[in-house]
Amino acid sequence: MKSVAHLQSEIAAKGFSYAKGASQMDLVEALEGLGTPIYVEEVRHTPGTTSLVKSRSAIAWHTDHHRARRILWYGLGQTSVGGETLVVDGWDVLARLSPSQVAALYRVNLFEHSVFRGDPPRHPLLRNGPNGRPCLYFSLWLADGAMNEEERDAFDAFAAAIDRVEHRQFRIVPGDILAIDNTRMLHARTEIAGTGVRHLRRYWLSA
Repeated sequence: MKSVAHLQSEIAAKGFSYAKGASQMDLVEALEGLGTPIYVEEVRHTPGTTSLVKSRSAIAWHTDHHRARRILWYGLGQTSVGGETLVVDGWDVLARLSPSQVAALYRVNLFEHSVFRGDPPRHPLLRNGPNGRPCLYFSLWLADGAMNEEERDAFDAFAAAIDRVEHRQFRIVPGDILAIDNTRMLHARTEIAGTGVRHLRRYWLSA
C-alpha cells in the first residue's frame, strides 16, 4: 500500500492515484490525509433502482458534486465482467480547445444536484481555483437550453475532445483504492455485467 504522502503527491501531479492491497487501517489513514469526508455512499447494484450510479448501466464522463474536492473509492466487491472505472484529465481536454472556446465555457452554468443544505441550483462548468488553475464541473446530462450558440459549440467541443485524450481504466477489486481530484479529473464507468456484485464505497472529501 502506498503511503499517504505518495497518494497526495500523485494526485497533485497526475490528478489521480491508484493503490492496491489497502487494509481498513490504510483506508482510514488515506482518508485522514486526503480530506474530510462530507458524503459516503455504498455503490452497488440495487434491483429496481432509479439511481444511475446503483444501476448496471454504463455512466458517461462527468465530475461529482462541486463540494467534493476529491473522491476516493474503496473496493469491496467486483463483478466478473465490466464495471471498470475510467478517468481522464480535464486539463488535457481543455488544452484541445481554442482560447475562445475555453472563455465561453467559463460562462456556462450547469444544473447541480441538491445534496447538501444551501446547494445552489446551478454551478459554473469552469471557475478558477485558489492556485489559478481551472476547476471543472461537467456532465452531459446536467446541461440545459440556456446556453447561447457560442457556449453550446464550446460545450460540444469539450465533450468531443474527451475521446481524443488518453484515459486510464481501473478494475477496482477488494482492497483497491482509487482517489482523484474531482475538480480536475472526469470519470466514467463501463456497463456492469457477469456474475458477482460490484461494490465500492465512495467518499466525497472536502479540501
